[in-house]
Amino acid sequence: MTRSILGMLGVLMLLSGCAGSYPEPVSRTPEDRSQTTYLGVVYSLKNRVNEGEIVATLLFSGGETRYAGVIGVSCNGKAIALLKDDRVNRKKIYLYSLCHRSGIINGLVVPEKTTPDARFFLVGTYLGSWGAGLYRDVPNDMVLSPDGRFLYTGGDRGSMIGFHVRRSGQLEKISHLLRTPLPVGDRILSLGINANGEDLVASVTGRGQSFLEEFRINPDSGRLHPVGKSLSTPGPVRGLVAPESLMNGNILGGIVTFGATSSVMTFESGDAFGRTPVFIQRFSRPEKRIHQILFTPDGSSLFVFARGGKECPPLLGQIRRFFVEEYGKRLRPGSSLCARVDGGAHNAGWDWRNRFLLSHGVLKIPDDPETALKPTSGRIEGDHGIVFVPAGGVVGEE
Repeated sequence: MTRSILGMLGVLMLLSGCAGSYPEPVSRTPEDRSQTTYLGVVYSLKNRVNEGEIVATLLFSGGETRYAGVIGVSCNGKAIALLKDDRVNRKKIYLYSLCHRSGIINGLVVPEKTTPDARFFLVGTYLGSWGAGLYRDVPNDMVLSPDGRFLYTGGDRGSMIGFHVRRSGQLEKISHLLRTPLPVGDRILSLGINANGEDLVASVTGRGQSFLEEFRINPDSGRLHPVGKSLSTPGPVRGLVAPESLMNGNILGGIVTFGATSSVMTFESGDAFGRTPVFIQRFSRPEKRIHQILFTPDGSSLFVFARGGKECPPLLGQIRRFFVEEYGKRLRPGSSLCARVDGGAHNAGWDWRNRFLLSHGVLKIPDDPETALKPTSGRIEGDHGIVFVPAGGVVGEE
């Protein structure tokens, strides 16, 4: 037992140093392949029997990776999201994971500049309620505002809970989040916040229909005010995502399902929400099953991770690039690649050098958008919920 504890402390000391003690800035400049440079730490979730571990992988230039160890146990059950923020406080980075059934949020706080005795530490908040031996108000999704100040969850029975993210990483519940609660018959499937951080969009199913509802975020309190508009969708929508830039407007995307098949959906939020219809990108082969979609940070492209189809072997899925045009009203197909696409709606992430971080791999995005995608060497541990924390803890600093 003592040897095991000492081993864990050694891993934490290693990762504490890795998270903040490397001086190299992270930028989108071409890589110097004459030397291998440490870029940062990739955090992910690893599902095991009755528990979910937060694991870390060190990432180097050229796509080289090195398994760094287990940071901590997130919670019992299936954790479906791991998100980060590095703008609310330049001295800390916050990662959060959500347990689907037990209703627990665990946060991992990573110091930007570490000392020999610096440690990662976990903070947790219980969201669910226990009644008659059954879980109620199960959270289905969570989203962090772009400035990292507010965290929201949505789930069954119309439940929506908001939190202030304090500088310590602790979560403080926002009282009176909504003036009028959502109907208990509604089920919130997914949440998304647009790039300017002003509006939250909830994907809701209930009352015999599926629709999107938008809420204006109070910048001071984090409370939500319904804008009184909704968008009808042809089926339930999951995996809502938004780019990090307003280059293509306040667009969001999601996965809409029709029975056993699924399609990509994009729409405009903010002032255009409710005035412009949703755009549905259907696929020619109905056997496609989409696991996830992800915008490039500038919103110029959308990547679709799908299982099925005749283009790829049965054990592999397809990653296809679409170019976003006309503020999300058109998606022009680009190159594709056969690869493993297993994972949930919050699986892949960016390493800020134009590479995808995927479960079990790293994918190079070519500078020429018309060039085919290229897998590189390296392996990302964990199953899903991938985020990247760059060396020094500052994303995109030149």
